[in-house]
Amino acid sequence: MRLVDRKEVDWKNRSHFFAVAAQTMRRILVDYARKLGAVKRGRSALHISLEQAAVFAEEQAPEHLVIDELLTKPG
Repeated sequence: MRLVDRKEVDWKNRSHFFAVAAQTMRRILVDYARKLGAVKRGRSALHISLEQAAVFAEEQAPEHLVIDELLTKPG
């Protein structure tokens, strides 16, 4: 579709068409790779507001204290 949308291109010859097609395919592949990279960096992660995070942190605070006690407990 990206290649078809290039109506303003004055095609010189067959080689020119294939050069533009190759460049377009490269851009499509790069966009796809960037999209996958974004997913790896948390793009698909659940997003919550700061207020929700504060409530969650308060609910988890007693558990954090127990874990800290167990980790710092000698022997």
